[in-house]
Amino acid sequence: MAKRPCTTQVDRPGRVTCTLRPNRIQGCPISTEKQFNQKNRGYYEYFISDNSKCIVIAGKDSKRVLLGSNHIGIEPETMIRRWAKEKRCTVDIKAPQIIKQYNKFIGGVDTLDMLVVLHQIPFKSKRWYTRTIWRIFDLMAINSWILMNSRRGDNSRDLTSHGSFRLFHFKSETAKCLSRKPKLQRLPLTTVDSISDDDKENESPTKKIRELSSSVTHAIRYDESNHWPIFISAINATRCKNENCSKKRYWECSKCNVHFCLNSNNNCSTQYHTSKN
Repeated sequence: MAKRPCTTQVDRPGRVTCTLRPNRIQGCPISTEKQFNQKNRGYYEYFISDNSKCIVIAGKDSKRVLLGSNHIGIEPETMIRRWAKEKRCTVDIKAPQIIKQYNKFIGGVDTLDMLVVLHQIPFKSKRWYTRTIWRIFDLMAINSWILMNSRRGDNSRDLTSHGSFRLFHFKSETAKCLSRKPKLQRLPLTTVDSISDDDKENESPTKKIRELSSSVTHAIRYDESNHWPIFISAINATRCKNENCSKKRYWECSKCNVHFCLNSNNNCSTQYHTSKN
């Protein structure tokens, strides 16, 4: 293997394999971009530093690609499949080992950028600080999703799914949890002193608002934390929100704000807050 002067930052301690910019390679006699355009696809050049600690490789794919490494070389050569526009089919192209390993273990910033593009946060503001803040929030959510799946032991290579809990579902559940508001006590519009006896006699009966079906997210419903039963008055009693139960009850969950049965015969609270998976 030929040895040529090559000054890069790849010879630092640790194992590094990365792409390089042309202006970061000092004194390395690699052919120019124009010269590479005249070569066939699969052609590559490589140069090793004087201290034999790093290697720089320039390969021709659709255009010139510069790679550097301090622990991977060109051997053994491998074959990679690429789409040939002229032949309108996939062809096998010879490539050094460093390209195969780089494509196999590519990740980090590239993976994070890919996940950000999948489900971007829509906003119309063009102010730079607004875009920066929303980008930070998006990165926080994606990193949390990656850490959650790593704690669950999911080693799937499909980073867009991670089993049954996809990134889209995780961000949707997070938005629902953050948008939840505490249940506020409804106060009358008028005080007791301002209402006369005649007004009470002529007052029309208040129309009871029907409570909608439960929209509690699974992250809150099954977190097994601070689901305390609260007794409510008979006026505010509604139907039990547990599946297969429609009885009218007077107990409410302090966290989910849903009604359920709680007596010696039925314990819908435990069933409602227990996952069936």
